[in-house]
Amino acid sequence: AGAGSAGDAVARALLETPHATVQHLRKALQKIADNPDEPRYRRLKTTSKLFAERFSGAGAVLDAVGFVADGEVLVLADASRVADALTLVDERLALSDVEAAARRAAPTNALPMDTDASPAAAPMDMDDDDDDLQ
Repeated sequence: AGAGSAGDAVARALLETPHATVQHLRKALQKIADNPDEPRYRRLKTTSKLFAERFSGAGAVLDAVGFVADGEVLVLADASRVADALTLVDERLALSDVEAAARRAAPTNALPMDTDASPAAAPMDMDDDDDDLQ
């Protein structure tokens, strides 16, 4: 899996995550980005009341960013995806939950959300005799 597919997984998961939870994710990820050598910011205790309140429904995003379960704690061993994840989080925060739901329902639901940039589909020749291209 390359960086693009990891970013796509984060983007898809963010569209499923409520706005308030994404705000908490942003704070946690920003602390990791600001303090890359501080292990305590890369550990989330899953049994805490605060975790339940702030990160409920964020499992897919945390997983896509690279957090892994270690007993009662989620640990981010490799913070290499944090900067890209923050960009995607900011794009998700620009949407309301209703807009995010609409993006999820669209054929392509990954962030970034610029749908006007996609080119029109070219007609397809189904049988090599050009009669279906008109």
